[in-house]
Amino acid sequence: MTELTYANVLSTIALLVSLGSFMVAAYNAFRDRPRLKVTSTFYDASEWGPAHMSVAVVNKGRRPVILRLIGGNSSSGSSGTYIEHDKGGLRLGEHERHEFKIDRDEAVHSGPDGPEDFYDRMWIEDSLGNQHSIPKSREYIARMLSH
Repeated sequence: MTELTYANVLSTIALLVSLGSFMVAAYNAFRDRPRLKVTSTFYDASEWGPAHMSVAVVNKGRRPVILRLIGGNSSSGSSGTYIEHDKGGLRLGEHERHEFKIDRDEAVHSGPDGPEDFYDRMWIEDSLGNQHSIPKSREYIARMLSH
């Protein structure tokens, strides 16, 4: 059995402080990044306009994120529309929110050499090339087409 000396106690305390410091640094590094939360809601046709879906994008992270494209995938390929192309995209800072209104005309894939068809699912792309799916977009596009 080892003897409990002042050096052993001090080195154990130093080890615990180092582990605690590492855990706090790892937690802060995890939080210190852009994170998008994408939600969607469907609105039926009414006296205020045709059927459409509303897509809300919130940056839950601590770093700004730049949204570049809104688009989707269809049976004939994928395509997207630039968001504020002249500004290089839409910049969302920490906890900023932006909403998009997508109607039937905006849910169409228009390839350069193919016929137009409707998206199967939709997404939003950021400046790093990450595609963030729009939840329930498949269901909402089908509902828009049925109206």
